[in-house]
Amino acid sequence: MRIFYVCIFAAVVIAAVVIFCSLIMKVSEVQVAGSSRYSEADILSACPIQPQDNLLTADTEAAALAIEQKLPYVGEATVKRKFPSRIVVTVSEAEKLGTIEQSGKYIVLSKDYKVLEISETPVESEMSLKGITLISPEPGKVAEFKNEEAGKVLVSLQNSIASGNVE
Repeated sequence: MRIFYVCIFAAVVIAAVVIFCSLIMKVSEVQVAGSSRYSEADILSACPIQPQDNLLTADTEAAALAIEQKLPYVGEATVKRKFPSRIVVTVSEAEKLGTIEQSGKYIVLSKDYKVLEISETPVESEMSLKGITLISPEPGKVAEFKNEEAGKVLVSLQNSIASGNVE
């Protein structure tokens, strides 16, 4: 009989946990913090986590990645749970590294080598990057260099500038 009572007790506890997690732990609000060129509405629409989603099963890492890909000028997005029922999305703006002219288009790269935008007209940036060709650039995706050596030189140059060895 003890085994029967232990099994009944375990079933009741499991049922209570399932009900608590699925019915009570709902996202009531998604908040945006930080600064970005995008409006709060744009960031919220790019975030796959919405009110009424389950707070515990929401994939915060995938949500952050989706925001960064859909909104290229978001440099870093973090998505955190705030108990009892909020999600907070914190964004920071991507820093421009320079512009590459390729096939009559202007491709803006971030300091993390993410393609920020592709424009038909020249875009204002600090550096014009010559001699670099990208393989099928897409806004929101990390740039792939056609010539790996040119990519390595760019990384080396950027590190030298950041460390203060080059003006």
